[in-house]
Amino acid sequence: RSPGMRSVRACRSEHERVCGLFADAFGGAAPAFVARAPGRVNLIGEHIDYCGYSVLPFALAQSTEIACRATDEPTLVIKNARGDAYPPLQVSARDPPIDSSRLCWTNYVLAGIKGICEHLHIDSPKGMLMLLDSHVPSVRPPLPNPLPKPKRHRDRGSPAPARLWLPLRLRPCMPTSACAISTQRSLRLCAPVQSTTLAQLAEGAQRAPFSCSIARHSMDQAISVLAEPGKAKLISFLPSLTTRNVTLPAAAGFIVANSLVEANKYASCYNTRVVECSLAAAVLAKSLSLSNWQQVRKLCDLQQSSALALDQLAAGVDSHLKPGVYTISDVAKQLDLPTEEVEKRYLRGGVEPTAQFKLHDRALHVYTEAARVLEFARICDAAAATASTSNNATTFASLGRLMDQSHRSCAELYECSCTELDALVAICKKCGAVGARLTGAGWGGCVVALAPVSVLDDLRAGIVAAYYGSKPANVVAAAVFATVPAAGAAVSELLQ
Repeated sequence: RSPGMRSVRACRSEHERVCGLFADAFGGAAPAFVARAPGRVNLIGEHIDYCGYSVLPFALAQSTEIACRATDEPTLVIKNARGDAYPPLQVSARDPPIDSSRLCWTNYVLAGIKGICEHLHIDSPKGMLMLLDSHVPSVRPPLPNPLPKPKRHRDRGSPAPARLWLPLRLRPCMPTSACAISTQRSLRLCAPVQSTTLAQLAEGAQRAPFSCSIARHSMDQAISVLAEPGKAKLISFLPSLTTRNVTLPAAAGFIVANSLVEANKYASCYNTRVVECSLAAAVLAKSLSLSNWQQVRKLCDLQQSSALALDQLAAGVDSHLKPGVYTISDVAKQLDLPTEEVEKRYLRGGVEPTAQFKLHDRALHVYTEAARVLEFARICDAAAATASTSNNATTFASLGRLMDQSHRSCAELYECSCTELDALVAICKKCGAVGARLTGAGWGGCVVALAPVSVLDDLRAGIVAAYYGSKPANVVAAAVFATVPAAGAAVSELLQ
């Protein structure tokens, strides 16, 4: 089998393990079914989903599993295989309360349950016994329940909000998706929910418990629910969520490596990027004399209104936006609006009027990155159509070049990389990866590297030696692993 792939025997072992843990947790009772949802990694398309452009993630072989059993009592009993590190919860199944002031791990579980119940108009759902177990590697400490109050960020002076310690920053999509399909399965008398709808429900539910103002779309849930083995998903968000398969080269394997740098993208830097893109769209639309420029809020809106191609828009960025810094007063002059009106329309997520905005660089990254996503998909489609291995080297080189360009743009134009990520990308390339880039929004977190499956073991060993040095073996095992695109969320029925 390919390195990084879990064998059928390994999957069966994990399945048996979670069933055994369920029995231990609930007095010998057996679960009726097990729901699983994989982790995910975004292959290319960084910071463009909230601008309305397509992204290209794939699902990991590693997943979260939830063993479940419906009960006649209207009570949810939720436990975690990690025991005391993740305190259990017992709550009413009828509109279970979610306290947004407490970022507890169980909030994600409740969110998935509530999303399905609200969609199906179920007022009196059955109770459930649930045990969650995750095989997505984690280098995080356990999550206190509740979390401590946020502290001031030492470098930026902005609040650093407490949050769920996410496994390798691969998002909380796994428990929310798994809980959504668990609830759908337990309500077997109800009409089934389509997979795309399930992904949208899970994404909305994931946001609901937390009063964070991060702008994002349904990429996490869509890939977790809809993924297929050997394929990435080209996910588009406008005018509605749509996906299509992109078959990756059969010999393609991936290394996901954690920089071990804690990233605080929920703080000012992420939300400032969202605002910068919105301001850039408005200034460009006004500069291009679009009659509806005041309705242009995203960079994709500008493309739809102007009918310009991505390369034309990138050229327009160079023509109409100055390199360097804009103040909110500069933007107001460009838009012929009072400064107060610009602040009211465009500033979100705690971004202060005193912030400085690099409109040229942010917009140029978005348009060129959107083009790279489409080119990546086109190259894969062309390679799959020929069904030949003779052009594998050319295909790999082309895909690797796009990944390298993506990282360079993230580092230089979007400024969402860091010294450690840049070093880790360079090490991946030196050790044999054909392409590597940051993933998961940056400012720390992970990189994803592309290489032939046949060299993944050697590539991982080289990365471990060059980057992780004397780190403990358990940290290294969780921090860097091989994988290939795997299947999406599923439910396994158990014989009673």
